[in-house]
Amino acid sequence: MKYCAKCGSGCEDKVQFCVKCGTKFEALQASANEASPEVPPQIIQGQPQFQQFQPPPQPQYIPPPSYGGYMPPPPPPVTPATGILKQVSSSPLFLVFVLLYSVLQVVALIRIFTSNSAGTLVDVPAMFIGILAWSLPALIGLGLWMHYAAASDKSTGGMKTSGLSIIKVCAVITLVLLCLALLLVFFGFAILLVASLSTGVDSAVASMAAMFGVYLLFAVLYVVYYVKVLSSVGAVSTCAATGQPRKVSAYVAVFNLVGALGHILWVIVSSWVATFVYSWLEQALRQLVGNMYGFDINTMMAGVGGAYVLSIVGSVLNALVLVLISVAMFSYNSKIGALSYPRTYPQYPPQNQYPSGF
Repeated sequence: MKYCAKCGSGCEDKVQFCVKCGTKFEALQASANEASPEVPPQIIQGQPQFQQFQPPPQPQYIPPPSYGGYMPPPPPPVTPATGILKQVSSSPLFLVFVLLYSVLQVVALIRIFTSNSAGTLVDVPAMFIGILAWSLPALIGLGLWMHYAAASDKSTGGMKTSGLSIIKVCAVITLVLLCLALLLVFFGFAILLVASLSTGVDSAVASMAAMFGVYLLFAVLYVVYYVKVLSSVGAVSTCAATGQPRKVSAYVAVFNLVGALGHILWVIVSSWVATFVYSWLEQALRQLVGNMYGFDINTMMAGVGGAYVLSIVGSVLNALVLVLISVAMFSYNSKIGALSYPRTYPQYPPQNQYPSGF
C-alpha cells in the first residue's frame, strides 16, 4: 500500500491515481523532487574535513618456504633474559675479554713456532702436536667472536647460538682429553707408589704419597671445573635459544679468579728469581760448554730470554682474561637473579596521621 502525498489517503500499489483526490502519484513524486533539490555539501575553509574511516589492510600471512618437507626453525624468542644476555655479551667488558683472549692465542702460537732454549724452529713432530693442542683454544676464540657478533646484532631481539655450540664442543673435547691425561698420570703415580712401598716406607715414599694426594685433589678440582664450564655454556645456550633465565656456575668464576691470582704470583716470583738465575746460568754455561761442539752461548741465552718474555706475557694475558670473564659472569648472574627474584617491599597498613580526639 502507498499513500497520497496530497491528501494522505491510502491506495493500492498498482493504482496510478489517488482514489480520493485523483492526483497522479508520479506527478506528486516529480514535484517533490523539484521542491527539494539535492544541495551539494559546502566546504568551509579552515574546517577539518572528515573522511569515512577505512580499516587498514591486514598483513597477509606468508608461510616460510619448505625444502623437501623441511621447515626452518622458528626465530629465537625475545624475553627480558635474552636482553640481559645480549647486554652483557655485547658490553665493552666482554669485547676487551675477547680481544685479550685472541692476543693470548697469538702469543701461544708464537711460542709453538719457536724453541724454548736455542731460539730456532722446533722440529716438525713437536710443532704438529703443539698446533693440535692450540687448535681447541683457537676454535673457542672463534666461538667467542661469533657470540659477540650475535649479541651485537640489533636487527633482531633474539640471539644465534652457533658460537656457543662451537665453544661447547671444544669444552667437551678438552674434558675428555683431560680425563685421559689424568688417568695416565694416576696409573703412573700408583705404579711408582706401589713399587716404592714394596721396598719399605721412608721419607721418599712419604713425599711421593703426599704428592699423589695433592695430584688427586687438583685432578678432581679441574674435572669439576670443566664440568661446570659445560653446564655454564649450556645455561647460556638455553637462555639464548628459549629466552628462559639461566644462571652460570659461580664455581667457574671463583676458580678463574684463583687461577688469575696464581698467574700473577708466578709472574712476580719468576721475575724476582730470574734476575739472579739468568746471569748465573749464563756464566755456568760459558764455563762448562763454552764454544765446544758448535754451541753458541749468545744465541742460546737469547732463546732463553725470549721464551721467558713470552711466558711472562702469556701469564699476564691469562690473568687478565680470567679476571674479565669472571666479572662478566658475576654481572650476568646478578642481573638474571634480579629478574628471577625481583625485590619486594613490605606493605604496611595505613595509619591515622592524627591521634584520636583531634
